[in-house]
Amino acid sequence: MSLSNSTHVKRKELLSPFNFAAFYLPYVLLESRRVLYLDTDAIVEGDVGELAHLDLGGAPAAAVEDCTQKVFKYINYELLERYDSGGRSKLGPMNRNAPRLWSRFGFTADAYSNETCVFNRGVVLFDCPRWRELRLTETIEDLVDAFVASRAKLWRGGISQPPFLLALAGRYFKLDMEWNVRGLG
Repeated sequence: MSLSNSTHVKRKELLSPFNFAAFYLPYVLLESRRVLYLDTDAIVEGDVGELAHLDLGGAPAAAVEDCTQKVFKYINYELLERYDSGGRSKLGPMNRNAPRLWSRFGFTADAYSNETCVFNRGVVLFDCPRWRELRLTETIEDLVDAFVASRAKLWRGGISQPPFLLALAGRYFKLDMEWNVRGLG
């Protein structure tokens, strides 16, 4: 994943490797079954140990859903479908019945539904073996590479959050809202 060529990102601090650190935790902490990622502004007021034993039902991660926003508002699906991970333009219109990009990355129908809610990345519980099995870090890297190589803006709202939303759409366990309360300051 090379971010140095990106002309689409106005806020250059978003290109920092630290913006992507959470996606690599399951590979850095190989002996860990679960890893809890917390944003630097998170305030912990309860026992996060409860999350260690939570049944994720086979999901690779858990996060708090935010239905005040929808994934489709961040993604330019038509443009995204026309790019592969090398940024090469694909011909033809997007076909949502058999989209190449969706099947390549194993995206679910939720990845492009107008009703799919976003989730907040401030608190994420990773099931490390499952995350690695699904190769989600690689999926995110490929999506970011497509974004950087493209001549058009494949998504908006940052550089790390939209590919994270796409990679996990329909594949994450929904934590109760108490695990990530927003708007407090």
